[in-house]
Amino acid sequence: MPHSKFTFWSSAARSSSTGRAFTLVEVLVAMTIFAVGIVGVISGFSQALRVSSGAGKLDRAAALARRELTEAIAEYSGNAGAAEGACGQFKWRISVADRSAGLVLASIQVTWRQRGDEQTFTLSQLFAPEDRQGQP
Repeated sequence: MPHSKFTFWSSAARSSSTGRAFTLVEVLVAMTIFAVGIVGVISGFSQALRVSSGAGKLDRAAALARRELTEAIAEYSGNAGAAEGACGQFKWRISVADRSAGLVLASIQVTWRQRGDEQTFTLSQLFAPEDRQGQP
């Protein structure tokens, strides 16, 4: 048989080589596992973002309540009453009522909407009118 410049590889020579390629099924299984993992990670980030947003709004509501309550105590003139107002997406209602033993109860309720639900934060403080220097 004459020797040719071109060598044709037989199927036996290919299967005995050390390099092995991935089959289509293996690639599809790997891509499916990767896709499921990525969906889980994205879902986790989305949930964390929602929780963080809710915590931020609660923090702003608490700061608003503290500020308005401190102002109401500082301006207390001996008369019980109520007031309300709004600050951005937050609405608040404050009430001041006389209690026994010369104490006064100041309460504020801050409300806002979050993901379609109404959220509420309430803060109350008892104080003695003659001792308003020790504000909250």
